Amino acid sequence: EMMNDDVLSVSDALALGEEAQDAGLVDMAIYWYQWAAELGDTDSLLCLGLLEECQGDVDMARGWYLKAIAAAEPGDTHALHHLAMMEDQADNFDVARSLYQQVAAHGATDAMLNLSHLEEALGNTEVAYKWLKQAADGGEPGAMLEMGEWAASGGQMGVARAWFLVAAEAGVTAAMVKLGNLDAGAGYMAGARGWYEQAAEVGDTRAMVKLGLLDAGAGNISNARAWYTKAADAGSRKATKLLNSLDS
Repeated sequence: EMMNDDVLSVSDALALGEEAQDAGLVDMAIYWYQWAAELGDTDSLLCLGLLEECQGDVDMARGWYLKAIAAAEPGDTHALHHLAMMEDQADNFDVARSLYQQVAAHGATDAMLNLSHLEEALGNTEVAYKWLKQAADGGEPGAMLEMGEWAASGGQMGVARAWFLVAAEAGVTAAMVKLGNLDAGAGYMAGARGWYEQAAEVGDTRAMVKLGLLDAGAGNISNARAWYTKAADAGSRKATKLLNSLDS
């Protein structure tokens, strides 16, 4: 039964909006978030922007994001960052760059990483590297991984390893796989296995495939099958192919 709109509180409207959103009823969610916004709730403005963006209505989303930015507490850059990412996706690169820079000025390392990607896509390699390094130095795990990849592409394997280590310590499984690959390339198979196992434990299917390949290479087919099966069950196409090749 619909509650009386006259006595609807902000928390009621937000709860109804979240309930509708969870049920996939986007239009109804937008209705209730707008109700909450009209009652003075500022968090709902960001919700409305996100929903309209998901619906593909960039102009409506932009309007809500701008309202959220205007209403935000000092230092709250969530709406600003979402608007920057939307403008980036829409190829409005100059606008996106300006917005990302405003977010980055507050120390947001994820915005620095996004700036790096934007500049790299535009061919501004030096600027891209500057933002990437700033993000990595600020503790952004994805940037640490990319710094390692950047160093590796330039043949600086010691520097690459150092970056992969800090990324792995931050929980980036791709960095653990990279470290495993470096050890495997150097013939240190025990070290490689250790890194792959660490990544596999937290669900990295690439690591599971690598472990399967190590076991298959050592003639331990039952272990290889177990790793391929685990990776295939988690959605790895490569593992499915390898599993089929074991059975052929």
